[in-house]
Amino acid sequence: MSSPWSVGQEGEQYAAQRLYTTGYLILERNWRSKPYEVDIIARVTDVLVFIEVKTRIDPGYDIKRWGMSQAKKRSLVNASYMYMEEVCWDGEFRFDIITLQRWEEEWKFTHYADAFFPGLKGI
Repeated sequence: MSSPWSVGQEGEQYAAQRLYTTGYLILERNWRSKPYEVDIIARVTDVLVFIEVKTRIDPGYDIKRWGMSQAKKRSLVNASYMYMEEVCWDGEFRFDIITLQRWEEEWKFTHYADAFFPGLKGI
């Protein structure tokens, strides 16, 4: 049986490959700046994209329950601001969520582009 960590890593690798084949330039994987972490940072056209990848191997798991908590969204937003400051980014950006569900050797890949927006006051 795979550990949750290895399943997550496998899912992130699969997501990065799928993104790449659809025209995304992968800039970072598992970017960290304590206490924050972003699974994938990519560019598509002129948009910087911060991506959270959710991977499950239980085929009976209710996909509707995969939403991100407010705390996780806040963490992703804070990380994005740190990253953009670090690389001097002042262009467009967005937050995506990718859900992956695996059973046997098959993956169900769902990409929610522009999944949420932090607003002016943050999340």
